[in-house]
Amino acid sequence: MRRFDQKKILELLQTLNEANAELKLLFLQGEDSAVLQVLADCQDFVTAICDFIVGIEGEGTQTVALLGEYYGSLYQASLAVEQKGSDKFWKSLKKQLIKIENNVKTELKPNKLEVVFFPYNASMWDSLESVWLEAKDDPCCDAYVVPIPYYELAPNGTFGKMHYEGGKYPENVPITNWQEYDIAARRPDVVFIHYAYDDAARNASIHPDFYSKRLREYCDLLVYIPYFVVAGAYVEDYYTTLPGVLYADRVILQSEEQRQSYIDQYKHYDKQNSWNGRYGNPTEKFVALGSPKFDKVLNVKRDDYSLPEGWEQLLYREDGTTKKVILYNTHMFTWINGGEPYFKKLESVFECFRSREDVVLWWRPHPNTELNFRRFRPELFDRYMWVVQEYKEAGWGIYDDTSDLHRAITVSDAYYGDASSVVTLYAATGKPVMIANMKILSSADEIELIFEVLCDGADYLWCVPVNMNSLFRISKETWTAEHIGFFENEKFASWRAFLNVIMVNDRLIFAPYSADNITGYSLASDSFKCSPIKKPKKEGKVKYNPECKFSQVFHCGDSLFFIPHTYPGILRYDLITGKVKCYSGWIKDMERLIKKAEYGYFYRGVLLGDKLFLAGSGANAVLEFDVKDFTHRIHEVRSCNTGYVGICSDGEYFWMAPIEHGAIVKWNPQEGVVKECGYNVCNDSSCKPFPYQNISYENGNVFVLPASGNCAFKLNIRNDTVTILDVFQSECEQESSPTQPIQSKYLLQEIIDGEVYGYSTKTNRLMAYNTKTGETRRQTVFVSNEDSWEIGSEQYRRRQRGIVNNDTAIFQENTLSLKDYLRCVIEDTGETCTKCSVSRAGKNIYECVRKAVNVVG
Repeated sequence: MRRFDQKKILELLQTLNEANAELKLLFLQGEDSAVLQVLADCQDFVTAICDFIVGIEGEGTQTVALLGEYYGSLYQASLAVEQKGSDKFWKSLKKQLIKIENNVKTELKPNKLEVVFFPYNASMWDSLESVWLEAKDDPCCDAYVVPIPYYELAPNGTFGKMHYEGGKYPENVPITNWQEYDIAARRPDVVFIHYAYDDAARNASIHPDFYSKRLREYCDLLVYIPYFVVAGAYVEDYYTTLPGVLYADRVILQSEEQRQSYIDQYKHYDKQNSWNGRYGNPTEKFVALGSPKFDKVLNVKRDDYSLPEGWEQLLYREDGTTKKVILYNTHMFTWINGGEPYFKKLESVFECFRSREDVVLWWRPHPNTELNFRRFRPELFDRYMWVVQEYKEAGWGIYDDTSDLHRAITVSDAYYGDASSVVTLYAATGKPVMIANMKILSSADEIELIFEVLCDGADYLWCVPVNMNSLFRISKETWTAEHIGFFENEKFASWRAFLNVIMVNDRLIFAPYSADNITGYSLASDSFKCSPIKKPKKEGKVKYNPECKFSQVFHCGDSLFFIPHTYPGILRYDLITGKVKCYSGWIKDMERLIKKAEYGYFYRGVLLGDKLFLAGSGANAVLEFDVKDFTHRIHEVRSCNTGYVGICSDGEYFWMAPIEHGAIVKWNPQEGVVKECGYNVCNDSSCKPFPYQNISYENGNVFVLPASGNCAFKLNIRNDTVTILDVFQSECEQESSPTQPIQSKYLLQEIIDGEVYGYSTKTNRLMAYNTKTGETRRQTVFVSNEDSWEIGSEQYRRRQRGIVNNDTAIFQENTLSLKDYLRCVIEDTGETCTKCSVSRAGKNIYECVRKAVNVVG
């Protein structure tokens, strides 16, 4: 018995109840002939109900027996009416109906499901397959797979070419034609979909008969499982507004973190759009049960697949040994948006693989690439088709346009290509993954050093790259970089691990930003020492973010003071005992003045004698902190700024750079704001946050380099005149570097030996400007090939072994060249591969659905 059938029987019994009420009314009005007609109709109706139940459950049910008794009571009532001897017969009929209804609920409990799957693209069937396998093997379930058609959209939004992929599914999947499954008539208990856009996409639309709004009308439970997986917790906010998400009764998500992200965004839009809960309770609607895609990728084996003969031959060298297979995944929108540069990148990749005997390229474009070229870049469509045809005819690599992604994942040894959901899926196998950079031609083998931390140390400048766990030193004479070592107990692919470094005697001390440890490096012993940072027990108005702990470190006497960005307190580290103490008594006073908590507490400060002066980043205030007795004072600045990104001192006054569009402030605690200057120096009206990188004082001038802003300038403290720094300004006019992960103007600003150092993100060049002579030096700092290989191979080794905090870093082409990546893959025996644990998403989802529709069995 299906839930729909039980519901129908109860609805039919309700019709009998309504007829019984009509019988009472007619009888009391003395319309005997009408009463007799209704009684006869009820008898026919009861016969139809019995036939319906027998057709489903067979003979012998108690419900049919009770209906038989009710049929007899109807007959007796009609005799009594004819003989004028009846008296309130409808009361006994009503009691019988109540008994029958109760029996239906206890005897004819739903124990049978009808479940239908409506996939639109065969290559995305893996998002539903393991749920279907559970449903198929359930003797109490009838499961149907009904692939649905979709249409390319013309520029004016009308339907164009229709696609139907019913013939592309695995042989073990029985297919029902979409024109033969009448959902309005069958009323399935559960409908599964994996496409949420309906008619909301610009490139394609599924058939309107299968829009989620319509499907919801004809089933008890509409379940949406995304056809993609994503890394991390963040999801694009528009996902929560897609039709399939809104109309679904359940949205299945791969992790609890993603579920919370969906809930938060849904609540935001519910309030913004005044939905008033129209689309359901988010805590019930969004369910974290994993993705069936992981079931597939983690359970499939190499022996499950056979390859076409031509492909199989490409996997072997002439001596019979096997080559390493690299899956090359190109994403449709990365290509379409990239245009001409992407074609150049593609050719450089082909050139890298074309003549190699140790590896073979398995190129698999996104299944909808051709469709989207036709729709969005018709002027490049012919060229795209020519590239594909030329590659296929050349015959040195595999071209895969089939619907089976998992064959490519299973057979290949490593991934190279665009960022997409395939990356997350592939990483789960434990095999290596490298994201291609469209703007880096794959023949390049030099890696540029990108850094925002610089420290003076005798003959060297010391730095930490923004995107790798490594310490480098740069010769002051030649500006060549040398790799010193790796930070212990830190994620290898750290992002902005340390935001500041200072030299204390012969030791480097690092301020941990995303790093998990207070770390020192001894130049004398060439060794690292680290001390873990305790997770704070409390947090205030500023929410603690472990990726943004501390922004600066100061040395005074036998102590180090770590300045918090989001950590709730100033940490004092005793250099003698190694003990750490947190000072947070200032937080409550500071937080009263914070306007924007998302900017944190502080970015930078100044140490003058025994006093730290820390400019609030989210508050228009300065914290004065005594490093001897640990007392504090809060100074309100009373300018027009929200907060500050930097502060420096000329000995008499402090100069502060705003964190948002505003003025440079000249201030001291005694006089307050003396002057606000530097407004619209370059007519910059963008009003983006972080207009400036930092602010520094040297030789009678205050120097300011831009971050999101457009202007590099110096301010003469004697006459308050502002002058454009042409040597730095010229860099701002350059095109952005293709290898730069941070899109701003300058990544670094420091004063060292009377020179202003800056790192241009436009050209990836380190610059030094002599404030006395005006001489300027600028140069790109490269990682040597030897160091590049050392870093890359160590990164690869740690990634594959899952060393350090279960690091699941994915390689980036701007930190590891394709050549070195391939070398790592070739030398990898595969024995170190760390695979994710087995996924049972399909089973969990199916059990959740059965429970939701209250089916027993």
